[in-house]
Amino acid sequence: RSPFLKINFDSVLAINDTFSITVAYHGKSVIDPSGFGGFYFEKGVAYNLGIGLSSIPHNYGRSWFPCFDNFVERSTYDFDIITKPEHVAYCTGIYLGVDTLTDNKKMYHYRMEKQIPTYLAGVTASNYKEINWDFQGMERNIPIQLLAQPQDTANVKTSFAYLPFAIEAMEYWYGPYQWSRVGYALTSNGAMEHPTNVAFNDFLGNDGNPEVTMGVMAHELAHHWWGDITTLTTAYDMWIKEGTAEYGRHLFMEYFFGKKTFIDVLKSNQLDVITTAHIRDDGYRALSGMPLDHTYGTTTYNKGAAVFHNLRTYLGDSLYRVGMQSILKKYAYSHLDADQFQAQLEESTGMDLSCFFDDWIFSPGFCAFEIDSLHTLKQNNEYLTNIYFEQKLHHAPHYYCNVPVEISFYKNDLSKIDTSVVLSGKFDSTKLSLPFKPDFWTINENEKLNCGQIGNKIFLKPNKSYTLKESKINFKTSELNQDSIFLYSEHIWGSPDTAKNDNPYINLKVSNSHFWNIAGILPENNDIKSSFFYNGSSDKELDYDLSHFSEDSIVVVYRKNSGMDWKLVENFKKQRFSPKDGKGTITITGLKAGQYA
Repeated sequence: RSPFLKINFDSVLAINDTFSITVAYHGKSVIDPSGFGGFYFEKGVAYNLGIGLSSIPHNYGRSWFPCFDNFVERSTYDFDIITKPEHVAYCTGIYLGVDTLTDNKKMYHYRMEKQIPTYLAGVTASNYKEINWDFQGMERNIPIQLLAQPQDTANVKTSFAYLPFAIEAMEYWYGPYQWSRVGYALTSNGAMEHPTNVAFNDFLGNDGNPEVTMGVMAHELAHHWWGDITTLTTAYDMWIKEGTAEYGRHLFMEYFFGKKTFIDVLKSNQLDVITTAHIRDDGYRALSGMPLDHTYGTTTYNKGAAVFHNLRTYLGDSLYRVGMQSILKKYAYSHLDADQFQAQLEESTGMDLSCFFDDWIFSPGFCAFEIDSLHTLKQNNEYLTNIYFEQKLHHAPHYYCNVPVEISFYKNDLSKIDTSVVLSGKFDSTKLSLPFKPDFWTINENEKLNCGQIGNKIFLKPNKSYTLKESKINFKTSELNQDSIFLYSEHIWGSPDTAKNDNPYINLKVSNSHFWNIAGILPENNDIKSSFFYNGSSDKELDYDLSHFSEDSIVVVYRKNSGMDWKLVENFKKQRFSPKDGKGTITITGLKAGQYA
């Protein structure tokens, strides 16, 4: 049987003619082969999820009604849902009333007056109990409605305790809430952003801990702007709604928990992206033009979120709000693609974003930066500073341009100044006037960019062990001659410089994929133990270029700065996880500021 309904008209339709078509249909509910998407009767709840993760097209309105199933066609909806006497139905839109039928069944009526695509039409029905309250939003009072089984209402109310703060955060960044209510209904699967009636996984909603629920809760709420008001033209640009929604989760974390937690969330997300996205998505992929079998992958969601944070840094907070809200206004209840997204941002902010889109949206990979050299000249009470940079690439096809990079300059007393420079190409330089001569410096310490370098700022205490997962290094201290040692440990995904021709270790192959940078105040002749991890277990791992030869020959090299050559670290101990698996650690004793590879 054909999945398509063909309708023949008696005469040719004229432009602007309006016709009403009634389609009678019946059948069994369908669930997407992935398990996510379709119409469900599970755990006493009937509901739909409007996206089929493995179906093409992904829109899954057709799982329960005939429709033009794409992201472009929009309609208003009237829902008439018949339930058993003990059940209550809830749909996207405004509640109109309920009728009792002759067999004591109920018919619930809802109307969605705003035009939405098929995948956003939603229904849930069960013996739900409501949890209702009002929230004073930016422009009006917003009803909030949570739906749960009677025995779960107490836990659900606690689980969603942070919801009002999430609404505040989204309204601040993206403008006033536009739907009739904020609604979440507990279902056996989810989550799915049906406006006013989000299908929300019950194991999250029933947990009773708002810190378990908050991430998915904020993501689905953000969809009420990105996806529900403005969506994408085709699934090839799924980052437009999923990247923004996931970054909405990050923005809520910043709004509610503060900057430190926000930076931790950014780093954790970026580490996941740069270490796993290419494995889960079968390669390094650009956000725009995503193959349909990887539409809902780590790149779309998590790198999408990371790149929206980068856009915020490129524009600044004020222009980011202006630009994003202008898109929501111009394309309200409509759709757009990547080119239109760029054009509207540029029109509303006055910024040329061609480099940003070429580098972060239309291309795969990552960039990172290091300072090759720094020279200062004291003049009156200032230090004129010439800084020379080198850009590193990680699976990117070209060098990035017009990248805003933050540098933190430190004195030994840990006073510091943060400043931003704009860098382009493999090599670049800048001149700055600083209030002091820097003793050391860091790049991207405050995570202004999600890029190919992630670091940890830490104070080492005596007789302690430290696991720094973001910078992929561990430290262990014994007795120190001071209370603490400050250092910044950074892992850089990019090719370190090769050994110079006159280096006695010229035959050593230096990793072509990553290295470490250590900055801070490190005493001479310390006995800090530093463990560097290597993983070459497959060709998707960083150290495959080294370990597929022989693990026995893997060593650590060091140099003080980019102007010096690599030297072999003599005092080290190697521990392999298991024979010939390509994974292990190399622990050195005595840590110095500089680069390790």
